[in-house]
Amino acid sequence: MLVDVTSLMQRERSALRLLYELLVLHQPDLPLGQFLPVGSAFAAIFPEAGVEASQKVELMQDIHHQYYARIAPTMARLTEENPELVGERRRALDQLVRTVLLAEVSPKLKQGGLTVERLVQLNSVDVEGETFRSQVRVAETDLLALSRQLPDLSIAGTGKTAIVRYVLGRVSLGEVIGRARSKVDNVQQRFTVFYAAMKKALGVAGDKGFEPVGPNVGDYEITWRKTKRRGRLKIGNVREMAAEDFAPPEGAFAILVDYPWDDHGHTVDEDRLKASNVKKSRGQLHTMCWLPRHMTPAGNQRHDGFAAVRYLVSDAGQEDLLGLHGAQDRQKILEQANVCATTLEAELSDLLKEVYIHHGELFALLSEVDGSRPQDTIAGNLEHIAELLMDRRYANHPSFLSEPRKAELELLLAWMVAAGQDAVSISYDDATGKVLKTLGQPLELVNLGQTKASLRLDGRILKDVLTRADQPSVSWTPIVDHLQGAYGLQPLLIDLFLCFLCQRDHRAIGELDASPVEVKLGMPQATRLRLERGKIVEAPQWHRLRDLGGELFAEPKPSAHRSLQGQDRFAASLRAAGKGAPCSRRSTRASSTSVSACRRASAAPTASPRSATRTSAWPRWPRQRPTATPCSSRCSRRGPTQAWARPATSSTARRRCATRSRSSTKMPVRTCGPSPRARPWPARSAITSARSTAASAASRRSFPSPRRGSSNGTPTRKGW
Repeated sequence: MLVDVTSLMQRERSALRLLYELLVLHQPDLPLGQFLPVGSAFAAIFPEAGVEASQKVELMQDIHHQYYARIAPTMARLTEENPELVGERRRALDQLVRTVLLAEVSPKLKQGGLTVERLVQLNSVDVEGETFRSQVRVAETDLLALSRQLPDLSIAGTGKTAIVRYVLGRVSLGEVIGRARSKVDNVQQRFTVFYAAMKKALGVAGDKGFEPVGPNVGDYEITWRKTKRRGRLKIGNVREMAAEDFAPPEGAFAILVDYPWDDHGHTVDEDRLKASNVKKSRGQLHTMCWLPRHMTPAGNQRHDGFAAVRYLVSDAGQEDLLGLHGAQDRQKILEQANVCATTLEAELSDLLKEVYIHHGELFALLSEVDGSRPQDTIAGNLEHIAELLMDRRYANHPSFLSEPRKAELELLLAWMVAAGQDAVSISYDDATGKVLKTLGQPLELVNLGQTKASLRLDGRILKDVLTRADQPSVSWTPIVDHLQGAYGLQPLLIDLFLCFLCQRDHRAIGELDASPVEVKLGMPQATRLRLERGKIVEAPQWHRLRDLGGELFAEPKPSAHRSLQGQDRFAASLRAAGKGAPCSRRSTRASSTSVSACRRASAAPTASPRSATRTSAWPRWPRQRPTATPCSSRCSRRGPTQAWARPATSSTARRRCATRSRSSTKMPVRTCGPSPRARPWPARSAITSARSTAASAASRRSFPSPRRGSSNGTPTRKGW
């Protein structure tokens, strides 16, 4: 450094000569082995009387002028305002600034930029602090304090890696910023700068309602107990807010953030009084008011300085303040202003933390709410406040281990249906086990083992739902209101319990038109439902019906899991297939039996023990007596399923019976018709015997197969 500086001076002012002057004239009492601070060389190179140089004379004279005319008086004023900046600390700051000025003429000393850490290392003898970290922190604090009053001292970055430099030249950034302050000394500019910094600190910059020209009120979304929740956030003067602004949305929360200043004569006590009056008039509300400490004059000066720099770098500010400067000077000023804006923005962020976190206050419109602010950031504390309010609103809400998504809830529903049918522990795979652990256990739905799990019907939520739905017919809307009000469950979780009830022993119908409704996860919430309790077909009967549907009507087999919804769908499909299928004695009677079984089992809301035994058996044949219209007056005797025609008087004319469906019961009957092969008319006793035989066979069998009689046309005991 000495070589670089002395190369600009007169020939007799060599580096050795300069070192001799430092040791003999300026530091005569320096102990042996102690280092000289680099900044101490400034007094020998730039004495107060003047500087003599042979090269870069203007640069050397500018450094001399900047230190003795601007920096030294500014440091004196700073010492008067800050009582801590005295003695050794004041001398250390002086050495740091002198080192920065020497780096402007010494490339070896500068080496791409002087950081705060390197400045402390070069002047560690004079810097206070027990440890090196504390020395860096003290040096950074003092340099920032000086740069607020001396804008030409540029500090880019934060911490020990911040680069410090002093801007030399004919153009002074401080003079331009001084003129910019007069342009932004109004309330509107103050609000513009504050809102931008506050929205960024709260983490809502750019959200709906918090745009640069937005109303500064909008939705605030958080993740609470692994579920997405949304409340309302408003930034404004609490003292001037209306009573309606304190009311939170239904089932949510509200947070009101006050300004860190107010009109002259108003204090934070008036904001607190306003919130207290609303609490007395409207009662307990899930609302929190964040009241900061008002800024000090020094804080307002920092805020106004940032506003001035922002105005300077704007298009309007450049046109207004830099219109008379040349292109080179203009570019230089803008570069300095951008560096200064970064530094002042970081300082303003620290100032907001101080007035909101360290010295702020949380006033809740609820009793017994923790008012601490445990997080280090404003955004973190804002989320903490929202979680506190949600904990008070829904204390019984489950604490999930993962977010309840539709795919995971479908897995959980399938397991609940399977476990609820057998009422025993069933095994599970890895995917289902993860869902049972993260969602099933918090909902108190599962007793989880290592490889098997069983359904719990005594959990708080499920037991509450089963108790309220234990009626022949019940509206689903009151149950939804209870689940939302008492537990704070979201629509997908409420649909989970609805689908479980409909898979268990209830069916859902529209409350207005009584039409069947297919319930599923994620269905529209505007649908008003009513639940009707019914009886599910026993397992053997259900499997038999599934087989018959495929054999008789080629209908696809429904799910093996029994449910009222499945029964209703299968009965409707069989009924539609039965109407359009061709008529035959075997298929018509069997299909009528299967449809009647589903219909009777699904339509019975309650069943006594005696009726339950009767309905659990396989359905019998319909008791209606078949009727048919004979084709002539001679056809008058009919059996249970067919009408026998007496031969005509002519020996060549023969009659035979043709199958036709009755319109009322859809039972197959026979009516007379021409036949090339006439049967002999059986005796009355044979017809009577056939009737009794067919009746006894129908009572003994579930599905008697109609068969042909004997060779002579008389029905036998094996069939009709």
